[in-house]
Amino acid sequence: MDWSISIVAPELVLLAAVSLIIILDFATRRRATDRLLEAIALTGYALAFLFTLSAWGDPARSAFDGRIGADALSLFSGGLLILIGAGSTLSSSAYLKREKLEIPEYLSLTIFAVIGMMLLTRATELITLFLALEILSMALYVLAGFRRDQERSVEAALKYFLLGAFASAILLLGIALLWGSTGSLHLDGLRAAFAAGDLLHAPLGRAGFWLVAVGLIFKISLAPFHFWAADVYEGSPAPVAGFMATGTKVAAFVALTRFILVGFGASRPEWTPVLVWLAVLTMAVGNFMAIAQANIKRMLAFSSVSHAGTVLLALVAGTDQALRGMLVYLAAYSIMTLGAFLVLAVAGGRGEERQSIYEYAGLARRDPWLAIFLSVFLFSLAGIPPTVGFVGKFLVFSELVRGGFVGLTVVAVLLSLVSAYTYLRVVYLMTMRESLDEVPATGMPRGAALLLGFCVVLILLLGILPTGLMELASAAQSFF
Repeated sequence: MDWSISIVAPELVLLAAVSLIIILDFATRRRATDRLLEAIALTGYALAFLFTLSAWGDPARSAFDGRIGADALSLFSGGLLILIGAGSTLSSSAYLKREKLEIPEYLSLTIFAVIGMMLLTRATELITLFLALEILSMALYVLAGFRRDQERSVEAALKYFLLGAFASAILLLGIALLWGSTGSLHLDGLRAAFAAGDLLHAPLGRAGFWLVAVGLIFKISLAPFHFWAADVYEGSPAPVAGFMATGTKVAAFVALTRFILVGFGASRPEWTPVLVWLAVLTMAVGNFMAIAQANIKRMLAFSSVSHAGTVLLALVAGTDQALRGMLVYLAAYSIMTLGAFLVLAVAGGRGEERQSIYEYAGLARRDPWLAIFLSVFLFSLAGIPPTVGFVGKFLVFSELVRGGFVGLTVVAVLLSLVSAYTYLRVVYLMTMRESLDEVPATGMPRGAALLLGFCVVLILLLGILPTGLMELASAAQSFF
């Protein structure tokens, strides 16, 4: 049995950082400056990323009796999650000060959420997967209701908590059924049990598989388990919504992919048709509901639902190159969605009072740089070249055709055209329409401007020269 803690070194570094933040905040009775605590958080992320980077290229291994794995997939997704956490910390600094929110608590909860996300991508045993999901969920429940002075924020937290508790119970029931039908909770053990007997045709095994899948699908917000997303994103602070929309999806998608392909990869005829219908339903619901939204945060929430359906297509295709496309798409989606929500945090004003898309009319005249940044993010979300969003969609759709799903590809492309209208409508309002009311220019903090500029450069650079990202994703998908 290998109890080596080197495998979880990035998580331990983050745990040390959050412990130091809590101790300093408590011991100094609020005399610790916010800048110091932010520096500790960012240092923790930097060290965790260096540990992750140093392990790249090492052979796959596991520890803690095979419950935690370290392979190229977990390193790629872990590095991405660390960058998402660091980006969320940088993007939320000015927002938290403007809204007079508690920075130490926000930093601690965000780091705990990242730890849960990273463990979720590493879990090779179902109880470990459940515990990681709960660490992540508990932090997000609190973050969703972080604005305790706003009714909509408290409502978002309550809805997310209640629905998340049901999803966790469903997942736990599925784990129990799989244990009862196979006698194992390790993914390798499930695969061996399936090879020995047709597990998914046994009632307990089939029910357990789909219940665990539903628990993970809820976190991804695939239809019809997406109803919470719009309300929660609308009520949550904008930086939290961006963090939730990106980090949670990356972690849950990697966990779902590992669960299906490692534990039940040989049963593709059983689950592929269901995933096809889930993907189509998710893209249709997300895109058409996004058109009907006047609230820009709700629009981006349904947009995230539709993107989840597109990512699921890579799992349907099932080829190595399709999984590479999934990882590229998740990285691209994270950059452009974090950037979009950062723009909302800045442009929304104090208390995020401006959330209607019509209040963004004339933004190009009031705050031209904000309009330029948001336009680039929306173009990338729509998959317009030369952005990295186009690269991600192209990789997924091309592998879908190669896998023989031509009709499904046509449907996916048509639904992507529907999403283009949603995004371009906001660009039209910002650039071609005058503001109906006198809306003052919000200004942009220097840190937010630098981060937004960096995200825009990444979107364009990776869209024009995507080879490096594709090579990293190819190495990560080779695990399967």
